[in-house]
Amino acid sequence: MARFLPYIALVVTMVFWGSAPAFTRLLVTAMPPGDLLVMRFGVVGPLYAGVIFMVTGWRIARGDLVRLIAISLIGMSGFSLAMNFGMAYTPAGIAGLIVATQPLIIIFGTSLVTREKPRGAAIVGSLMAIAGTVVLFWDGLIAPGPGALSPLGVGLMFLSGLFWSYYVIVGKPLIERYGTVQITATTVMISTLPMLSLATSATPHTIATLPAGGWLAFAYLTVCGMIFATLCWNYAVGRLHSSLTAPFLYSIPVIAVVTGHVVLGEAITASMAAGGALIIAGVAWAQFAGRYRRLTARGTARPMRSN
Repeated sequence: MARFLPYIALVVTMVFWGSAPAFTRLLVTAMPPGDLLVMRFGVVGPLYAGVIFMVTGWRIARGDLVRLIAISLIGMSGFSLAMNFGMAYTPAGIAGLIVATQPLIIIFGTSLVTREKPRGAAIVGSLMAIAGTVVLFWDGLIAPGPGALSPLGVGLMFLSGLFWSYYVIVGKPLIERYGTVQITATTVMISTLPMLSLATSATPHTIATLPAGGWLAFAYLTVCGMIFATLCWNYAVGRLHSSLTAPFLYSIPVIAVVTGHVVLGEAITASMAAGGALIIAGVAWAQFAGRYRRLTARGTARPMRSN
């Protein structure tokens, strides 16, 4: 039974992360996105501060402070702002499919930083994802109307991917040096102050009058989506090879679409299904096609080792 626990943890993680857009959408349509950010960071920020000062300690060297502050204020804060405000204008299912393009942004961002030419698989996968994006928004392009997607919402969702890619790429040396827990906790703690500055005179009233359903959604996002899911993910990746964990991530947009339909009653159109399939296939091709060919070629020369 113990050998199946990492896989169970992965499934639990995907369910929590995949359903997060629906519950975020539920909250940001009932309250200002800024107030939601104040609530979330007001809870998680002090929690991570406790982790730093009581568990890990402050271990960041002075020479790394500029990079740390940059990924906190640009990467973490920028991602959170763009994601939450974008969700106010974007259906949960569409948001989940847009988020699925983030690995492509990371691939090309890494190539830009390292000045290496992107692999052919990445280029082909990107073209597939672009085609999927066009299909995804095709109905709104040919017949714009009241039900069409908001360009502002879509733009913010893609912008959140750019900010997160910045966090991943620029923050990678810090994560390798200090560990995931230390950098995650520190960047969230630093980002808490700008997020709390979004509070207005109406924020206390908004929080006080949030209905029970809103508090349940908030608790689900905070406890399950941010804390428990992260613990499950770290448990799984610490025990399984990345080739086994990465494919699970492609279930997130599918779960987002289904959850948006069940929780919010969002329609699943033919263009969503076709466009989403192309996006997921493109991202998968960009990440795994070249790796699969290398492993196949290596396997013809000598037997592969079992993990």
